[in-house]
Amino acid sequence: MSVRVLLVDDHPHVRDGQRLRLEATPGFEVVADTGSVVEALELAERTPADVALVDIDFGKELGETAGLGLIARLSERCPALKVLVVTMHDKPNFARLARDSGARGYVLKDDPRESLIAAVNAVAAGRTWFSPRLDWSEIAWGKLTPRERQVMWLVGQGFSNDGIGSRLDIEERTVETHRQHGYRKLGVWSALEVLEYVRKNGILESESAPH
Repeated sequence: MSVRVLLVDDHPHVRDGQRLRLEATPGFEVVADTGSVVEALELAERTPADVALVDIDFGKELGETAGLGLIARLSERCPALKVLVVTMHDKPNFARLARDSGARGYVLKDDPRESLIAAVNAVAAGRTWFSPRLDWSEIAWGKLTPRERQVMWLVGQGFSNDGIGSRLDIEERTVETHRQHGYRKLGVWSALEVLEYVRKNGILESESAPH
């Protein structure tokens, strides 16, 4: 079965390019496209789609946060629809805002075609995907508290909450609190994604093992 895609971008040539890239690949069907936030909500509710490709720039229509508001409303009204942001904004803080609004992925408009295809497949399957060109380490790891860094480092090593609590001599519920804070700040959802994050950023080699 093909992945059904809804395209939302206020530039027609961008939507045309996305349609060409997707429909040139077997297994994808673009079911609708629009440059309007309002119409995007209407289409999402009446047109069966698995993934919505959404830009976060709709300043001309509803203000500078309209794209983020659209993501939140799509996530609320159409929970089965996965939102993938496709944008020119390459700063991690934009990706974090998109994630917090309900997006399951974030790719850049000038990422290779293969990245877009992989991202659509990932979010359609219920996974997350963030462009590898986003440098999360420049702001994310540095915003963790010392204890959160310890917990995240151990999560990346594969320790359970119980194991982390024993190693750090703290209660398991305290570990879970630090873990959830760390997940949010790093923009990850699972221990596997923590492992990928710390490997990518060399943290397993550079971070001192907590005692």
